Amino acid sequence: MTTYNETNLTVVMTNPNIDDLSCGSASANLSACRSSGLGIKLSTPILMLSTGLLGNILALVVLYTSKKEVKKTVFFVLLAGLAWTDLIGQLMTGPVAIVVYANNLKWVGGQPLCIYHAISMICFSMLTPLLVCAMSLERLLALRFTYFYSRNINKRKAKILIIGCWIFVLFFCTWPLMGLGSFELQFPGSWCYLNYHKESVKDVIYASIFASLNLIFIFINLIGNILVVITLLQMRNKRRTLNSPSVKRREGSTKSKSSNKSTTETYMVLFLCSITLVFSTCYLPINVNILINQVTGRKNITMDLLGVRLGSINQILDPWLYILLRKAFLFKVLKHVKKWIWDKSREIVSKQKGYSKGSKDVEKGNTYSLEQVPSFQINVICDRIDGADSENGSNESLSSTSHLIPEVPPCCTSRVL
Repeated sequence: MTTYNETNLTVVMTNPNIDDLSCGSASANLSACRSSGLGIKLSTPILMLSTGLLGNILALVVLYTSKKEVKKTVFFVLLAGLAWTDLIGQLMTGPVAIVVYANNLKWVGGQPLCIYHAISMICFSMLTPLLVCAMSLERLLALRFTYFYSRNINKRKAKILIIGCWIFVLFFCTWPLMGLGSFELQFPGSWCYLNYHKESVKDVIYASIFASLNLIFIFINLIGNILVVITLLQMRNKRRTLNSPSVKRREGSTKSKSSNKSTTETYMVLFLCSITLVFSTCYLPINVNILINQVTGRKNITMDLLGVRLGSINQILDPWLYILLRKAFLFKVLKHVKKWIWDKSREIVSKQKGYSKGSKDVEKGNTYSLEQVPSFQINVICDRIDGADSENGSNESLSSTSHLIPEVPPCCTSRVL
């Protein structure tokens, strides 16, 4: 173990890829780690970096090519900030791990590269939960405190919030440079992070503050999304009451609009539940593991590696959850798929119709012209589906099957009359 001490800065450069420091036992070696399912090989960081870059680039393309109405919203600003943050985080941390893996897990940059990588890892593992927490609060304010939101929340303040988050996190990352906490090369020697293995009182204080803040962000996101889901369900129940038969007789039928709103709310509930589940699953393990280390002092390098990888996976999943799996994007994809299916079905019907009109009477040995065969016709029978008459309504709903039918329904059958 090599320890660098410069003024107030301490960097612990342990060589974690030697045989006596492996996957949870002092007797196992690195080959055992590779065979234990931890994926300690060059393809792992390459795959994670490539999928992360692809997802975030696609997300930014989809985001900046969306409608002008979407770009005017506060949520667009926060969403773009999250996408750019994840992309920058992948570019700043991923290549270092690839270089180390390519060098047979031997750290090549010495202390300066370890400091850079540790600050980058701490920054983005704290910045992403903070921005996700801000997005959760924005949704909550927009839905439950509509008047306050419309009067006080705008795009300019959202940009200031993002800049403020960056400044706060970068300031927090510099605390080890000022003597509170330290940086450490982590197992299997491919990444540097804060020293959370209870080696000094200052390390314990810094690691405890880091993990506690992240857990607070996760808890606020969880509570915010739960309150949004409860609000959506309350709105749905209220609308069902307003759409009761007695009210309908007085105010007229609003079945189509009510169905669209109900489907939209159902989609939003599922969307928020998936976001909360994935985000909590990815960020809880490493932060809980850090707090456990401060209490017990026991070192579990397997959990260390799995925890940081789960956090990196969240940066990969963020663009798919928040942007590429949005209702509008899914509707565009489904619309193209339905158009392709309808074109193919229409082409098949046209071929069958042409074949029927040009067929010969084989049994009698006679050939008829098109005008002489009035009895062979292809009649297309289409059943109109309720709720498909409004294109705008279908744009607001994805889960309702009635809104997945295009303007010319592909549910046609043919019969010979």
